[in-house]
Parts: sequence; C-alpha cells; structure tokens
Amino acid sequence: MLVLSVVSVFSQWLLKPAAMLMAAINAIAVYFIVVYGVVLDKTMMGNVFNTDFAEASALFHPMLLVYVAAFGLLPIWLLARTSVRPVSLIKRIATPAVATGLTLCWLVGASWTWLWIDKYAKQVGAMVLPWSPVINGARYLSSNMAPSPRAVLPAGTFASSNRKVVVLIIGESARAQNFSLYGYR
Repeated sequence: MLVLSVVSVFSQWLLKPAAMLMAAINAIAVYFIVVYGVVLDKTMMGNVFNTDFAEASALFHPMLLVYVAAFGLLPIWLLARTSVRPVSLIKRIATPAVATGLTLCWLVGASWTWLWIDKYAKQVGAMVLPWSPVINGARYLSSNMAPSPRAVLPAGTFASSNRKVVVLIIGESARAQNFSLYGYR
C-alpha cells in the first residue's frame, strides 16, 4: 500500500498501471515460489536476467498459464474495470504518511519478534510479493551496471598422460526430470 500510495503522490493515473504490473509480476513469482520452491533473492533475480530462451522454456509448464490467469489476468481485469477518482494532493500525501506511522507503531509493538525476523529476514524478505522480485531485481541490476572484466581461466592441464574423466556439474536449473537417474528418460 505504501508503494502504491507514493506512486499516487506523483501521478494518480500511474496507480492502475503500477498495480496491474505488480499483479502480473506476482502471478509469475508465486508460480515459481510454489512449484520450484525458489527464494527470489538478489542471486535468483540475477539468474532470471541472465537466462536465455532455451533455459527459460525448459521451466515452462502449462500450470504457469493457470497461475498467470488466476493471479495475474483476473486481478488485472478487475483493476481495469475499477475507476480512479481524483483525490486531493493532501490526501495523497497523508495516506503514505499515516501508513508509515502505523507501520512504525506496529514495529515497536512487535519488537519482541525482531530476533526471529533478523534470523529469517533473508528467506522471509525474499518471499514478500511484489517487494522481492522488484527490489531484488533492481538490486541485481544496480550492482551489475558496470560490466566487469571477464577473467580468462588458464588452460586445463593434467599431471599425467593417463586418460582422465572430467565431470562438470552445472545445477542452476537442475530438476529431477532432467536427470537420467531414478527412471527418468
């Protein structure tokens, strides 16, 4: 509510598109949280931005369309049917101020839970929607704006001339169905 209230301070007409965008992001994020058990932290958002179509399409399942329809398109349709009434600037500024005040009061009242929150902040924070994909995506992009120089690895060598077997395991998007173990094709 606080984020949408701040958006409304700058432009009331951006409020609906911002809420629609959040609904679409939430629908996709909920699917990956529920189905794959991912935590949408800065590292995972880096994986999202650095994937290609082949990797992304391997994660596609028709159930994604169900999530997008139920948690994305339905709220977007409801938002599209809702009209935005003009509100005075004072009320638009007062709403985030009151929300911030109430949030601070709640934090003080719930201060006995701070140790638990501190212990699990990374996991819980990565599950808060739409905060997690938006903020962690922005954090990833801002930390990777300047291209870092690529480090060239030295040529691989073996100590002896005997035959060697090298196994390279890359588990970025590993799923059981992609392995030949346990009867999977």
